[in-house]
Amino acid sequence: MSRILVVEVGQSLIGFMVDAVAEVIRVSPSSIQPPPSILLTNANSECFTGVINRGDRLLIVLELEQLFSDTERQAFDAMG
Repeated sequence: MSRILVVEVGQSLIGFMVDAVAEVIRVSPSSIQPPPSILLTNANSECFTGVINRGDRLLIVLELEQLFSDTERQAFDAMG
């Protein structure tokens, strides 16, 4: 069963259809560490803003606005 993940991009709320959501957590900004250099060598490195160490897992923090082109972000704002 698909789910809709609602996120804020710019001034708009956008829904992403996803297969599943495993967990929703709240984190304090102080728990976000700079991303490791291995992530920053990727062509889309501006999307990665940090990581969170959570026990035996490493969570990647994304800057969702960077996933979209300027044209797409403007279209979202016009809808919103």
